[in-house]
Amino acid sequence: MARLQKPKLSSAAKKLLAQSDRLGCLPQSLLREAPPEIVDEAFLFDTYPVRRRLLTDLANLWNADAVTPFWKRWARVLSPEWEHEILELRNELRAIWQEPESASSQQTLDKWLRWSPSAGHLALHKAIYGTDEREREPRYYMPFWCSLRAGKLVPNFLSNRAMMIQGVLENWQHFRFCTNPECLSPYFIAKRRDQTVCDAGDCKAIRQREHALKWWNANRAKLAR
Repeated sequence: MARLQKPKLSSAAKKLLAQSDRLGCLPQSLLREAPPEIVDEAFLFDTYPVRRRLLTDLANLWNADAVTPFWKRWARVLSPEWEHEILELRNELRAIWQEPESASSQQTLDKWLRWSPSAGHLALHKAIYGTDEREREPRYYMPFWCSLRAGKLVPNFLSNRAMMIQGVLENWQHFRFCTNPECLSPYFIAKRRDQTVCDAGDCKAIRQREHALKWWNANRAKLAR
């Protein structure tokens, strides 16, 4: 049974990550000394589970009342957005989840890529996070950077939409909807290609009971002999 794997990491990036439990905890001097493409690769690897959690948390955001708890979890990771924008992103992400290969899903990804902050966004960011000079400029929100040595585009890890785009590109083939009709968080990213229920205990228990019943119905005649 094929299992889904985390992206591979070069030996140089592994060495950099090995110096701390979290890349963000490394001294800035050490990060400046490392080749930029290695730092980018390590950051991309290190934030992989963050993107997965962001996608599932956002897709499973049920209503406006859940936006405040959502921000409590993500306030130190995401750039500020208004409530209606969060709900709009949720709806767009759900549509991608259901039909990732559709033309509308491609259009949504392109829309996220083209997004740039308004003056209101910049003012909101300044009010929440302070007056750091870089946070006053629209270029601070540029979704992707060109990494010449790595030969690829690298997401801006502080851009909400860039992280979502990167997360979709990494996981869209494994987007699933839990078949348990009572599941509270039915949007999930499968760990196995044949996975039909999420990892919640109740959902897994229902699946196990269904499997046991199916086995019993298929084998009870043999057991009765």
